[in-house]
Amino acid sequence: MLANRVRSVSEEHDFRIAELGDLFGKQVLKPSIPDRIAFQQAEGYGKPIQTMNSAGAREVSQIFEKHLNKIMKATR
Repeated sequence: MLANRVRSVSEEHDFRIAELGDLFGKQVLKPSIPDRIAFQQAEGYGKPIQTMNSAGAREVSQIFEKHLNKIMKATR
């Protein structure tokens, strides 16, 4: 389970992510995917977020890549 578009300044998001951790333990992947304007930009252009050239897009892409590598390693 991967929480996405998480707002780091939202106490409600923090509470809900902690709640997911209590319920599902290690099945909740960390770090969560932060909410960035790059999501809306990529959607508007009809392109993958990995192709967007902004700091937010690079941040999110690196997190996705980390999770992909972890999942691929676990399935071998």
